[in-house]
Amino acid sequence: MQIHEEFINSGIVLDNFISSSLVKMYGKCGHLEMAIEVFEQIPKKTIVTWNSMISGYGLKALGVENARTLIDKDPDDSLTYILLLNVYASVQKWDEVHMARSKMKKLGLKKNPGCSWIEINQKILPFFVEV
Repeated sequence: MQIHEEFINSGIVLDNFISSSLVKMYGKCGHLEMAIEVFEQIPKKTIVTWNSMISGYGLKALGVENARTLIDKDPDDSLTYILLLNVYASVQKWDEVHMARSKMKKLGLKKNPGCSWIEINQKILPFFVEV
C-alpha cells in the first residue's frame, strides 16, 4: 500500500498502465479488496485492465468468471484464453483446461511466442520461444 500512497502523494496521474499494475500487485499480494477498489476507479477499462484484474485474482475461482466475461467481449484474443487456462490450472480444473485448449484449437488461436532479451558483448539480442 506504500507504493500506491507514494503515487497519490506525488501527484502522479493514475493512468490505465499504473492502475493496472496496482490492481495486479494488490491481487497477487492477496489484497483483493484494494485491487477491486483501484479497478473500480479506472474510468475506461480496456483488455489490459481486465486482464490485470483477472490475473490479480490469480488462484481465486473468481478469476474464472471474470476471464469468461472477457472472452465474451473479445473471443479472438489468445492472451485471454491463456490467462483462463492458467486460472483453471491454478484451481486444478483440468477438464476445463482441456475444453479451453480445444476451443482455442478450433478457433485457430495460438499462444504468442515468448520473447526475452540477453546482452552479449554489449549487444542486446532478442530470442523467442515457441511452444
